[in-house]
Amino acid sequence: MKIAVTGASGFIGEEVLEVLMGEPGTEVIALSRSKKDTLPGGPVWRQTDYTTDSLAGVLGDVDAIIHLAAVRGTAGTLADYSINEVITENLLIAAGECGISQFVFASSIAVYSDTSMMPWTEEMRLSPKTLYGITKAACEHLIQYYSRKYGFSYAIVRIAQVLGTGERRRVMTNVFMEQAAAGGQLRVMGRSVAKRQYIYSRDLAGILADLARKQTGPVIINAGMEEAHTNLEIARMVNEAYGNDVPVDYDDSTEETIEPSIMSTDLYRQLMDRPVMTMQEALADIARRES
Repeated sequence: MKIAVTGASGFIGEEVLEVLMGEPGTEVIALSRSKKDTLPGGPVWRQTDYTTDSLAGVLGDVDAIIHLAAVRGTAGTLADYSINEVITENLLIAAGECGISQFVFASSIAVYSDTSMMPWTEEMRLSPKTLYGITKAACEHLIQYYSRKYGFSYAIVRIAQVLGTGERRRVMTNVFMEQAAAGGQLRVMGRSVAKRQYIYSRDLAGILADLARKQTGPVIINAGMEEAHTNLEIARMVNEAYGNDVPVDYDDSTEETIEPSIMSTDLYRQLMDRPVMTMQEALADIARRES
């Protein structure tokens, strides 16, 4: 079976490649805008500019696609994020023309926003409040449209915030881990009340790989840890995982600026036989891998 991965150079993509390469009978096609050499024992790299013609040229022998490539963020204008929809539509058209049978899409918890309705479930009306979330919701609709048009199956995975060492942005959890590993003091500013849901990048990679290989679908599922946590809870768990005895500097004199974000994972547990690590287990695994 041949599985293609977009966004293969990203930190989630790298984890997905590693999981797929460990599966007997799976050939892995990694897509990239830049030319990359295919090394012995590694994935086959194919260059594409993500136009429909270019994608049709590199996907002709592929059975399934895992689509990770996307512009992320919370600032800017729609023009900064509309490429997400363009690339997704081009992939869907190429998938239909090439006879690909399964399309796995990395969507986001950002397609939800109504905190009065938490935990969010898959059948809820989408209500994104960021441009990134809006484009993810639009991509979900495109997938369902082109699935009906071409007859391929799909799996849409609404992903909680991803915890992993390969994250290239300076996100809070990675800053905490760097500081704890160095024996520094972690700082949490603002009242730590809002709980947010995470998922470990290694777990997510396994989920995406399973959905591509098993070709279960069409399905839309939320993927995240069962427990959500405040920033203060995470800081303390990071210290514990890294054996850092320096107490957290917690300043609760101001309001925090984040909102809670929690999805239901009931459907995931019904459909998938892959357990998801808790925050404590994931942090312990990261600390072990880095030691």
